[in-house]
Amino acid sequence: MPLISIIVPAYNQGKYLPDALNSVLAQTLTDWECLVINDGSTDSTEEIMINYLKKDQRFRYIPQPNQGLPGARNTGLREACGSYIQFLDADDLLLPDKLEIQSKEFQQIAPTNAVFCDSIEFWGDAHPRQSAQKIVAFGPFADPLAHFISASTFPIHSFLLRRQVFADLSFDETLNANEDRLFWTHYCLDGGTFSYQPQPLIYRRLRKESMSLNFPQMLKSFLHYFQKLFHLLHTHPQPALDRYEIIALRQCLKYCRSSIRHGMTSLASSYLEISNNYFIDIPWLPPLIDVKEITPDNLNRVEHILAHHDKIAAWQELGFDSDLPALCNMLSKSSEAALLQVYMEELCRHSRQSLDYGFALYGAGQHTRWLLRILGSLSFKPVIIFDDTPVVCNVDEIPVVALSTLPQYLSRISAIIISSDIAHREMLRKLQAIPGTVNLEIINPYQRLQGGPFAKE
Repeated sequence: MPLISIIVPAYNQGKYLPDALNSVLAQTLTDWECLVINDGSTDSTEEIMINYLKKDQRFRYIPQPNQGLPGARNTGLREACGSYIQFLDADDLLLPDKLEIQSKEFQQIAPTNAVFCDSIEFWGDAHPRQSAQKIVAFGPFADPLAHFISASTFPIHSFLLRRQVFADLSFDETLNANEDRLFWTHYCLDGGTFSYQPQPLIYRRLRKESMSLNFPQMLKSFLHYFQKLFHLLHTHPQPALDRYEIIALRQCLKYCRSSIRHGMTSLASSYLEISNNYFIDIPWLPPLIDVKEITPDNLNRVEHILAHHDKIAAWQELGFDSDLPALCNMLSKSSEAALLQVYMEELCRHSRQSLDYGFALYGAGQHTRWLLRILGSLSFKPVIIFDDTPVVCNVDEIPVVALSTLPQYLSRISAIIISSDIAHREMLRKLQAIPGTVNLEIINPYQRLQGGPFAKE
């Protein structure tokens, strides 16, 4: 019985296969078998394998009709005899000490089932020693499940895994992309553990024709993956997966926006549909958009809503306990970042008051509805004050009152925050004219951003 089974799916990769197999032969650990799964190739793959079978009896050749990459990997898993599993795509390579170093890691860290390392990336058809190289670090994982939901690429040959991992797990053969990403999500949800070695032990070849670099094709293939991912997160018995569903939603919306930018509006509509279908039950999240299909007429509006919605989801993903610098760093590319920092500093401060509402928002400016969604997601219940135009508020238990009726609420709030950038100085004057506001803190974020202090004028 070999210690390690190396599984190499091959579909018309005869040009690169010898480099991959030579990297296997060069391993300093010699207790291995290498299964090459010819997945219906029509090139020179079989002739190449005949030569390697003559070179070394540790190679095994398994031809099959084309079943795709997940099917080829699953075939290798069924045939493998080793205690550990090493995947290797036919156009990638292992460094000579990869198997030796990672197999020793299992002896030192007994509980782990997966050891992974960094990578050396290189471009083109030549051997990596003849190409420009870049070291890419992949770890460690602060939150493995969040990482695999949000990271679109991760070389599977970075890992060495215990054979027992695959007793209940395999690759989804209905997917033609991201099958490994969905596999790792299953693995994390089932309590899988990782050990990270901060050194490059693999080569990863980048080619223009790779699916990972063919973005329009990836956009199409990712749609099916997100359907599978959302269903998994919704139905898995592990509790408290809301945060990960939000991470998945943000990724789905990112590809929706990318589809729009690539002119693939029909595909973008499909991304939008599954997002709405799976997340309609989240209480703070109303449907993303009230259209069934993205067209040139509503394109700009949809993009605008998606951009704002992504920021709202980001606040929810980080959580109320996140520190303000982290929140503002997340919004650092947004023109509203500084304004939102002011808002959140004050909302956090006044939400901790013992009063019923803590604070009030005055105005119906362009940020008010966005703020209402953030407040709803964070369970804040302020008073909303309007002047001439009533504010539409869909968050339960938040009073919406006219400025003229504000006095009856003054004993229940500690501050009033102006939430409109239009005529904010006039709004301050109106507030000061109301009896009882002299003891309140009136916060004007716009004045602060313009260089002035918070004023109780």
